[in-house]
Amino acid sequence: MKEADALAQAGYQVRVVAVSQNAEKDQLDRALTARRPWRLEVVKAHRRGPGRARWLLAVLRQQICLRASRFVAAAGLQGRAYSRFGPELARLAAHQRADLYIGHTLPALPAVVWAARRHGARLGFDAEDFQSGIRALHASPTHEDRLSEAIEAEYLPQCDHLTSASPGVSQALAELCGGRVPVPVLNVFSLADRPSRRPQRPAGGPLRLYWFSHVVGTDRGLEDAVLALRQLPAGSAELHLRGQCDSGARAYVAGLVAKAGVHTGAVIVHDPAPSDQMVALCGGFDVGLALEVPYSRNRIICMNDLCTNKVFTYLMGGLALAASAMNEGSAVYEGAGFSYRTGDAAALAAGLRRWMEHPTELQAAKDRAWELAGTRYNWEAEQHKLLAAVECVLAGGSSSGLGRA
Repeated sequence: MKEADALAQAGYQVRVVAVSQNAEKDQLDRALTARRPWRLEVVKAHRRGPGRARWLLAVLRQQICLRASRFVAAAGLQGRAYSRFGPELARLAAHQRADLYIGHTLPALPAVVWAARRHGARLGFDAEDFQSGIRALHASPTHEDRLSEAIEAEYLPQCDHLTSASPGVSQALAELCGGRVPVPVLNVFSLADRPSRRPQRPAGGPLRLYWFSHVVGTDRGLEDAVLALRQLPAGSAELHLRGQCDSGARAYVAGLVAKAGVHTGAVIVHDPAPSDQMVALCGGFDVGLALEVPYSRNRIICMNDLCTNKVFTYLMGGLALAASAMNEGSAVYEGAGFSYRTGDAAALAAGLRRWMEHPTELQAAKDRAWELAGTRYNWEAEQHKLLAAVECVLAGGSSSGLGRA
């Protein structure tokens, strides 16, 4: 949405094409895009109700292609096996001629390639993650993993326009693009997302730690956070978690708390909230926890770059950062926080304890976060990288050259 807004405001005619599989989310999409300066068109493929026939056909086609792709390594077949609604998405995308087609998920990339080829247009891709590095480090690749890697290897080198969500993802993708480095365009947030006045936390009370994600669960670094609470004076800190938390996840969190011997009231689980409210919801907390575990190569990139949605949300909300890292701890974001070696809960606790004992240092970190978000890490500043890359490729160049160090 931010990319579409920026391009439309820069004078481009923008059309967004997507797949809809949920009637309730259709309503949300319509509400979010009703006043946008661009068009949204969807392929309706609902499992129930309108679009069910399309959904059934796509499921059957994908199953046939999945089986065939185990024996035939044709790019078109692999694309249909990996992307359930790829052909429908491709037809809708190609319905109207464009100068540049940009894909934003790997299952959409084959469809974008087909549409661009049909009209002799420029081709682009924006990588949120390093898809080939998402599986666990020591896990054997599944057939779906092999398909995704084949699609990356086949189509990314063909792209004229390449962007990614972080410098680390760009460097990883360069291996697949013949040394061409995608332009890093950080997924920072708009200054309009934060309150016009900076929230002020009343003095006193426990240190309030905040963590959020789509889902509360394992392999998210929560183990470090709970163990760190055990090493802090009783009642001196609270851990607040926000995200989808089913009964199994609640039982897991309760088990962590019980095993650590932490008072149950020190860990509070909050309901999920819409993405456009996440920055505003930071206002009542002191420290944002950006915790990762080195589960996969992609997670390691996240830890090294510290360019995740969590980090940019915390900066925009004016929270001090406490982040896990692969190496020994150090200051991050020019003093807006600190990092600690993942798995070392004692180091996390030590950093938090220092802020509790030296509240002026905590305030300085929060001030630095607020300042950095206001001057550098915001979409109003970051969007110019995107606009420059698009302008370059439409002028006949290759935007990936802009990403070279």
